[in-house]
Amino acid sequence: MTLNQALGLLIILAASAGLVWLFVKGLQTSTEPRTILVKTIITAVICAVAYVVIGRMFAQGGYVAAFGGVPAAAVFGVILAILWRRHITELIARPFEVLYTGGSAPPDRQPFYSIARGLRQQQKFGEAIEAIESQLEQFPDDFNGLMFKAKIQAVDQRDLKCATETIDQICRSHPDKPGRVFGALSALADWQLQIGRNQAGAMAAFERVGSLFPNHPVASEAQQRIAHLPTQEMLDQKNEPRTIELKEMPKVVIRERSDVKVEVKEETPDDAIGRLVNHLEIHPQDRTAREELAVLYAKHLGDAVLACEQLEMLVRQPGQDRKSVVRWLNLMADYHIQVASDVPAAEEALKRIERRFPKSPAAEVAARRRAMLARELKGKEKSRDVQLGSYEKDLGLR
Repeated sequence: MTLNQALGLLIILAASAGLVWLFVKGLQTSTEPRTILVKTIITAVICAVAYVVIGRMFAQGGYVAAFGGVPAAAVFGVILAILWRRHITELIARPFEVLYTGGSAPPDRQPFYSIARGLRQQQKFGEAIEAIESQLEQFPDDFNGLMFKAKIQAVDQRDLKCATETIDQICRSHPDKPGRVFGALSALADWQLQIGRNQAGAMAAFERVGSLFPNHPVASEAQQRIAHLPTQEMLDQKNEPRTIELKEMPKVVIRERSDVKVEVKEETPDDAIGRLVNHLEIHPQDRTAREELAVLYAKHLGDAVLACEQLEMLVRQPGQDRKSVVRWLNLMADYHIQVASDVPAAEEALKRIERRFPKSPAAEVAARRRAMLARELKGKEKSRDVQLGSYEKDLGLR
């Protein structure tokens, strides 16, 4: 056997193997594998018969080949076309069908809670939970299903114990999803406050977020919620009917509006500072309170150092998001320029943004602002009315 013959044989074997592989894959993906297999066997028989019959006609040559072999080949071709016409049509039309249908792959299996929602609307809460659990048997860790079940238990059945057990299941099944766990525990905390009037239960739910995801942004958010929880006394008062004692008042004749004087005691800046300092001793991670205290130190006391110390504590807290850190460092630059007239300190605050978040939009803005600090200082010197920026509106001070 020559080299060319060997190469030709190798090509034929490779092509045959490829055709066999394509045929097997086609059978696996086909919805009618038996039909295709039967048609393939019939096709093989027809081709064998055609090879023998037509081959002999073409071997004789002349009129036999021209008027016998060619029509016979056409007849066999028509037979094969009739046999495979539907599959050939599907093969040609399939790419265009996929553009509209997305292919023959079945959609991903997912739970359906429409029956449970309907039962809940009919106030059949027990049956609704059973419908949810029937879906959870197939999808035991489905977050939406577990939250739906916990909501019915807490809000509709007023069963906080069972709702807590369901939330615990979410925490166990989603240890790598801080956002979902935080949302579930936040909902549990709200139910503890609104339904159970239990401040300790709500605090325990938020504290669990910090223990599960320390140094994560959700832990910082949980601390903010803890800092602003109502006291147990406030929750107890919501359950008690409010009584107003009416006393007989002496008749007073008011001749002019100027005779009426209403004294409204407003909180002074010093009182606000004292209140915020006491609050931060109990809740040192309360961002809102510390920002308000920084504004009062800068605006009321005119002390940029104390104001920046408060902001520095916020920047150093673990788990803070980029947007907040950038805003606090920009506020430091504001205080250094507008209160202390200290350009180098303001530059250092802006450089920290560039070092901490390099090649970010915030770093680019900080770099542009550094180039304009001297102009900011001149503008401050022209106007003695110190405007500390838009954050006052954010904090509700204006």
